Amino acid sequence: MPNRLTRREAEVLGCMVDGLTNKEIVGKLSISRSTLQHHVAHIYTKLGCSNRAQAIVCAIRYQLVQIT
Repeated sequence: MPNRLTRREAEVLGCMVDGLTNKEIVGKLSISRSTLQHHVAHIYTKLGCSNRAQAIVCAIRYQLVQIT
């Protein structure tokens, strides 16, 4: 089981699962690109992943996000 994500990290991960690009996530969450990269790095570390695809698989496997 992955380490607990913060609320914002979970929001970012949800956007990733929804297929949003970094540019779209930055706009949707009103954060800077640097802040997004910081959140993504923490997500990868907490989930034990090294890329976006692995993080999305973990999100689905561990039901970390709601899929609509």
